[in-house]
Amino acid sequence: MNGVRSVLGTDLLGARGATDADQRKIDRTIVRGCAGGVWSKDECAKHDEN
Repeated sequence: MNGVRSVLGTDLLGARGATDADQRKIDRTIVRGCAGGVWSKDECAKHDEN
């Protein structure tokens, strides 16, 4: 679990997606997960679709 936490960080804590700052926190978490191989290339591409 510590390995996943070190890859994803803690930006998501408290983020609800209601503000631009929340969205940046979500985006940072997704980028880290994609770079760390948590999600596949196709899954990461889906984040950019919206």
